[in-house]
Amino acid sequence: MALFFEDFFGVALKSLTPRRYKGDGSVYYDCPSCKGRGKLEVSANGAVWCCHKQGVGGIVSIKSRPEHTCDITESTLDQYTPCKAGQAQMIFLQKHRRLPLNLVDELRPHTGPSLFRVYLPLYEYGSQTPAYFVGRAMFDGLERYYNPRLGDFLKRKSQLLWGLHRPNFPVETLVLCEGVFDAVWLPNSAALLGSSISDAQVQLVPRLVTQEVIVLLDGDAHAKANVIARKISLQWAGKVSVARLPHGKDPDELHRVGNHRVVELALCKRERVA
Repeated sequence: MALFFEDFFGVALKSLTPRRYKGDGSVYYDCPSCKGRGKLEVSANGAVWCCHKQGVGGIVSIKSRPEHTCDITESTLDQYTPCKAGQAQMIFLQKHRRLPLNLVDELRPHTGPSLFRVYLPLYEYGSQTPAYFVGRAMFDGLERYYNPRLGDFLKRKSQLLWGLHRPNFPVETLVLCEGVFDAVWLPNSAALLGSSISDAQVQLVPRLVTQEVIVLLDGDAHAKANVIARKISLQWAGKVSVARLPHGKDPDELHRVGNHRVVELALCKRERVA
């Protein structure tokens, strides 16, 4: 027998406030039964629920399904247009992210399917045509980053690095950062878009650098940085090093608060891996 939401919880789903969104459109709420923060997941169509803390799930009757709208939609390339001065996305980057205008221009921000996100284009090496877009939420309550489904896109995110549109490649020393907002502060850098590296990303390295690769992740990802460095060293004959930031710090935060010297010191004290 199906376990209905309202029978199990004694409340209507409409009365709950969304906590965050998942990439496939499903929504997370605070569970009214176990009180688990963000533990109650409801499918994108509002028909199926699951409490990840209690390990139970069931069906939501039509009368109790939420009427909220998700900011995540299907997307195609023609939905993305470059941002203009004064738009919310530009204000978010300059005021909230504290990026100077020259770095905002380097990001090449776009508007897209969601009004609540700024979309950052990714390019193939040597191309000035966007191959993929990553959507960064501008407000709390949404999944911070949303990776659109392939659709009309030329590449997957894992096949690209952010920064390949920069004109200075190849460089003598390349800094590999975790996120786009980390890499944009450093001229000879690229972003992995995460704390791991794919085989396709490793294969891009010889085209971008001639002498040394420095892996610079967030301060809580030292072990992952070592794994990335080892993986690169197995497929590239040049120097590979790891730069370590203080725990809990990342390049973007340090630059925004004026502590860029901490990043410079970490790069100077980098440890050779191969």
